[in-house]
Amino acid sequence: MIEGQPDPDPLTPPTEPPVPSAIPVARPLSFFQPQRHAIYLDRISARTAWLDIGLVILGVAAATFMMGVVVGSISAIGVEIEERMLNISLLPFQALLFSAVVLSVTKSRRLSWRSLGLTLRGWSPDYFLGLAAGASCFVAWFVSAVLIFALWQEGADQLAKNAESVMDMFPPIHPALLVGLMVIVAVYEELVFRGFLLMRLRRGLGSWWLAVIVCSALFAAPHAMDQQAVAVIPLFFIGCALSLFTIWRKSLIPAIIGHAIFNAGNVILIFMKFPEWQ
Repeated sequence: MIEGQPDPDPLTPPTEPPVPSAIPVARPLSFFQPQRHAIYLDRISARTAWLDIGLVILGVAAATFMMGVVVGSISAIGVEIEERMLNISLLPFQALLFSAVVLSVTKSRRLSWRSLGLTLRGWSPDYFLGLAAGASCFVAWFVSAVLIFALWQEGADQLAKNAESVMDMFPPIHPALLVGLMVIVAVYEELVFRGFLLMRLRRGLGSWWLAVIVCSALFAAPHAMDQQAVAVIPLFFIGCALSLFTIWRKSLIPAIIGHAIFNAGNVILIFMKFPEWQ
């Protein structure tokens, strides 16, 4: 007995501290989850995000100019290389240069690779979600094509010729090599658009939805230069699908896998339809 305190009641069993429950408490589900994560870029301001976008645009323009100089130099010394073969030979170097620009700007801000969605955490579900992302790309293309064929005859005629436009972009090379190049394209395009641009647009615009729309439009627009202009419509919705997978998983892996599946699948389908394209 401690002096100044009443004697315990012998009929009342002693109380025991509560035992923590082994069942975790479920958190409310939300697509755009508010918890802190590197992709939210909380360490940089909206102004810095816009500045980073400008730096990458300048870097990509400089890299494109450098490759143009290389092409011009090759032509000037009299080396005869088919333009399509030259362009496809430079594609891996373009991927390296564009990726280097994005990674350099990211590291200059002392941000981790996770801020670009480059993480292997949760690799197994991300792999299977990559398959789902690839399927969603084909669904987005198919639904868009059906709507275009139903509502816009001129657009339908253009979309029907898109496979030929893709064929005109590449010289006759082995299908396996072309599929490999399409995978390279998927990796660096996802790094630039979903990994870098989408996250900074969200920081600059203050809205995930606006960021998804603007990023997808910027992703689709350049394809009008080498494909039929109407192809930007399904490509816009494909960009939206890949953006949502990236935001949901906070990882770029599903988008890279899905994009690679879509690119490679299109090449295989074109080879099946046009076996002479070799």
